[in-house]
Amino acid sequence: MKIRHLLIGLFAVAATVACDQELVETPSLEVSQESLELAAKAGEASFDVTANLAWTATADQDWVNLEPASGDASKDAVKVTVTADDNATNEARTATVTVKAGDLTKTVALTQAAAEAEDPGDEPGDEP
Repeated sequence: MKIRHLLIGLFAVAATVACDQELVETPSLEVSQESLELAAKAGEASFDVTANLAWTATADQDWVNLEPASGDASKDAVKVTVTADDNATNEARTATVTVKAGDLTKTVALTQAAAEAEDPGDEPGDEP
């Protein structure tokens, strides 16, 4: 009988200890794209963020806009839309979007195409 009481007591202590332990989830952060290419005209592209922590996204160039720029922890991916102003230069330009969640960081490289060079013969009033 004493053994039975001892075993019941041990199970009760083990159950109590197991209930007091919190499950620690390993932090995670994923982005669906490592790079995006945008046309020279204002346009948009997107990538997904999946994180089990609150996250924020920032761009290192002011011609890049992000929506949303932050989100809460979720099992579901959040679509981040990247929009860019017109690139009026005749060179491609680049930017980096950095997504942070806790101590984790992911980056998405953006490249926006150069504006098309205008044909000087297409100027109004130019006659051959």
